[in-house]
Parts: sequence; C-alpha cells; structure tokens
Amino acid sequence: EELRRHLLAMSGVGPQRRNRERSRGRSGVHTLYVNHAEAAAAAGLDGAKLSLAPEAFHIRTQGGDVHVLGGGPRGVLCGVYELLETLGCRWYTPECAHIPCPERLTLPPLRRTAAPCFEFRDMWVWEGSDPLWWVRNRMNGWYNPVPDYMGGHNEYGLFVHTFDALVPPEEFFDAHPEYFSEVGGQRRRHGGQLCLTNPDVLRLLTGRLLERMRAHPRARIWSVSQNDCAGYCECPGCAAVAAEEGSQAGPILRFVNAVAEATAREFPQTLIDTLAYWYSLDAPRKTVPHPNVRVRLCSINCCMAHGYGTCNHKESARFLKALRGWSRVTRQMYIWHYATNFANYPLPMPDYDELQANLNLYRKKGVYGVFVQGMGEEGGGAETMALRGYVVSRLLWNPNQPVWPLIDGFLAAWCGRAATPVRRYLDVFHARVRQDRALHCSLYDPPDRKSVV
Repeated sequence: EELRRHLLAMSGVGPQRRNRERSRGRSGVHTLYVNHAEAAAAAGLDGAKLSLAPEAFHIRTQGGDVHVLGGGPRGVLCGVYELLETLGCRWYTPECAHIPCPERLTLPPLRRTAAPCFEFRDMWVWEGSDPLWWVRNRMNGWYNPVPDYMGGHNEYGLFVHTFDALVPPEEFFDAHPEYFSEVGGQRRRHGGQLCLTNPDVLRLLTGRLLERMRAHPRARIWSVSQNDCAGYCECPGCAAVAAEEGSQAGPILRFVNAVAEATAREFPQTLIDTLAYWYSLDAPRKTVPHPNVRVRLCSINCCMAHGYGTCNHKESARFLKALRGWSRVTRQMYIWHYATNFANYPLPMPDYDELQANLNLYRKKGVYGVFVQGMGEEGGGAETMALRGYVVSRLLWNPNQPVWPLIDGFLAAWCGRAATPVRRYLDVFHARVRQDRALHCSLYDPPDRKSVV
C-alpha cells in the first residue's frame, strides 16, 4: 500500500486511472515484486541464502524487474522505504514530506542488502509522534505505538525505574522493612532502592513480574531497574557484592540475572532491561549479563556538545570508561541518550555534531539499542526538536553518515527561503563549541549561564 501510494503520487496517476493504465500493459513498464519468493527464485535470487534478519532487506534489479525481499514484515517495509528513498522520497515530519514528481521514474541498477545498526531504535520527540512517520523513518521503539498492520513495534511491559512498581513500599514496608535498602543503618521507605541480596525480594519480585508477563504476553521487554534516586542498599550483603564487583552495578546485575533466569523458563524470548545509571554507571568486574538481559547505559551527566573523548568534561570521561567497560562485558548493551535541555527547552542546544559522533561510537562498540530522550511533552516546542527528531531517526538506522546533509535537506523542505538564515543560526552555536572544547552544554543549563552563550 505504501509503495502504491507513493508511486501514484510520483507519477501523477490518480486512483481513477490506476486500473485502466494497468490493463493497458504499456511497453517499457516492468514488474516490481515485493517479497515474492517464487518470482525471486525464478530470477535466481535465493532468499534463504540471504539469511535476512527481521528488519533487514535485499533489493535487486534483475532483468528489468525489481525485487524487494525482507526478513520479516518490518524488513519488507524498510526495503520499500529504501526503494522510495532511492527515488527521492523523504519524510521530514508528519506534516512535511518531499515526494518528487519527475517526468520519468527511473531506477539505477540496484543490488543492496541492509539492516539497522541498532535492534532497538526509540526516541521521545513530540514532533515525531505519528506512527506512520515513525515507520517511514524506520523507528521501532515503544514510545510511539505502531499498529500491527504497519509492522508493529517493540513493546515494553514496564519502562525503567521499576523497583517501586514491582515491590511497592506502601504495600510491603511496614511488614517487611528488610525488603528495602538500608542507608546509614536505617531501612528506607522512600528515596531508596530494594535490598538486592535478600532472597525473599528476589522471589517476590520475580513472581509479581511473571504475573504481569502472563497478563501482557505481547510485551517483548520488561524493565527491572533502580528507582530514579540514590539510596542504594548498604547492608552487609549488598555492600560485599558491590565491593567484590567494584561497582554498585554488581548487586543490580546479579539480581536481574536471577530474575531473567527464572522468567526465561516460561518466556524464553522475552527480554529483561535494567539501568546502568548514576551510582550504577560503572561496569562490574566479574558478572556478565544473562543472554536475556539488556543493560541500558545512561549518559545523563555528560557534555552534550562534544563527542566522548574529545573534550575535558569529567562526566563524559567517566561515561566513556563505563561504555568501554560494559562493551567488554556484553554485546547486548542499550543506551539512554539525551538531546534537549530540561531546564529551558527553547535554549539553543548545539548537539548535532555530538549526536552523530556518539551514536556512531555506540555502533562501533556493538550497542544493540538506543533511546534518545528529546522533548516529548504535549505540544512540543523545544529548540529545533522537529529537525532533531528527523536527524535522530536517520542516525539510529545508520549513524555512520554525515549529519549536516541531513540537516540541510530538512531545512530546505521545512523552512523554504528561510533555510539559509536558520542554518546560520545553527552554525553560530556549533562554531562556538567546536572552537572551545572547554564549553560544555548539559541537560540543565539555565539561560543565564554565560560560559555557553
């Protein structure tokens, strides 16, 4: 349907003419086969030998015909969109697309196999919150639910900071304070975590999680992760594990591994997600993630103006060390990346160079999935967030591409004659942080921070 819709728009053939033109069998019109195994085999294409992953595709022109093969429904869609992009189509925002109308539709010879660099591609951007735009730009995360007929999405059961949701202190603290973190010799009802070396906590949380999984079997991934605060457990058991592992990630990962081991018996294809965040950023010395565990490393305190390792920001250096450490421990890592200013959304954020550099670094480190948190609140309006959403979607599919041609294409379509001055606006701020590597943008810069402007 997507292919038909776009080809009709590009050729200027309206629906009322479609059947008549098809029946004529005009000379020079070849056949385009979408996931047609028999036609592919007749043309000498062996789909089985391609071993395409679910979102991978293969496009080939053969004998004047075109074949699009996909490893799964999303792979077929991605192949169709690749074909349309080869013909010049772009989908910049849900309201702004470029659909060329040439005198003659022509394709160069094609023999292309491609797959996404990341298995999970998600972002929180209000300007991109449309499922059709989401699919056209090859996103598959859960923040923008996609109907099955559009290929579906990776559905979360619970999404991060879930300790309190799974073992609520309101329900259990009075009778079992030992289930919760001990901080400074006292068990905490609020502002803390779970006691992760308590076997009763493991049994309770695993049982309650399995109940949720049975109630929501479509969910592909569930988060078992620390609350969004400090207060990790300092009891002797948890402290000993943290000391042995050299990181507060040690108790978390051992606990989450045990949860994944138990849930995998009933749900072998369902993943467990946890955070390496704040106090748990650093990789453990000994424990490695269970095959069903995805560790999500969070860059919350990093510089957002420069690629990691290219400036003197201390938290960026710590994050880069953690990234290297986790990449040695697992090839199943996820990333939580940031792309806005929570303190003042309209404030200029010169992060386009940084986004390309760091997303490409994640690719090189074998990261499996990336979530980019922009500004997703109703109404949107953060600085260049519509542009940022488009750029992020393209880089999540392939971060090994230059970012500024993507920006220029968007500006030409979105801004028209204003594209040149808007580009100058972006250049002013990016030039500042390129020239001075001691200038660091962050999530929480106030407008009067003079070292940035």
